[in-house]
Amino acid sequence: MSTSSLVIPEDLPQEVVKWSNANVQNSLEANKAEYYIEDDDIKILEQKNVTGRILLGLTSKRLENYGLVKGAADLIVMIVEQLKVIKELGESDIVAPLALESLTFSNLCLFVPTTEASGTTGKYLIAVCQ
Repeated sequence: MSTSSLVIPEDLPQEVVKWSNANVQNSLEANKAEYYIEDDDIKILEQKNVTGRILLGLTSKRLENYGLVKGAADLIVMIVEQLKVIKELGESDIVAPLALESLTFSNLCLFVPTTEASGTTGKYLIAVCQ
């Protein structure tokens, strides 16, 4: 089974909500081969002035309303979902360093909020399968 790896260009702001429209375009460009995103799809998001904050709230339906076909919309939503996981975790909350490319839904085995009893309320326990 093949897995898709999300690429986040190093020159982008760490927080997705701070991404400009140009940053969103750069991120999609960096992932277009892996996620089969067409130049026309990226152009539509550029014309709609999609910033990082807007990107995190996009749904397939909304992307279809923008003019993307369902398949392209679903692929972009996959990217958004991975960005949300990375945003939720926060780089400083990852105990063992992980390459962002290795953090995909297909190899994320455990994603459980820890309990107050463990003394780490609000943190997440993560296991990445090989």
